[in-house]
Amino acid sequence: MVLREMETQPGFSAHLLEIGARGDVGAQVRWLAMMYLKNQVHRFWVKRSGIPYEIEAAEKSVIRENILPLSLDVDDSIANQSALIVAKISRFDFPKVWPNVLENIISAL
Repeated sequence: MVLREMETQPGFSAHLLEIGARGDVGAQVRWLAMMYLKNQVHRFWVKRSGIPYEIEAAEKSVIRENILPLSLDVDDSIANQSALIVAKISRFDFPKVWPNVLENIISAL
């Protein structure tokens, strides 16, 4: 219930990404943060009718800049969730907002 109230607060999605990237946090907590971030991207990346909230542009930029390295995480569950987040963001932002996503993916590999 508390997370539902927080998910529309500015910075929430970026904090989820930060938790997912932290090496000093347990793998299950990191995985849950990435899973929640994936759902945030799915629901709030673009404004839709009936949903009054959209992740702010600055926060989206932070997520785009920092999500790719997590796709190569040593924990496969984190890497998988990160790759799914990249795919969801690419679906919304390629080619207008994130035109170099393919080059970024290739250089990350």
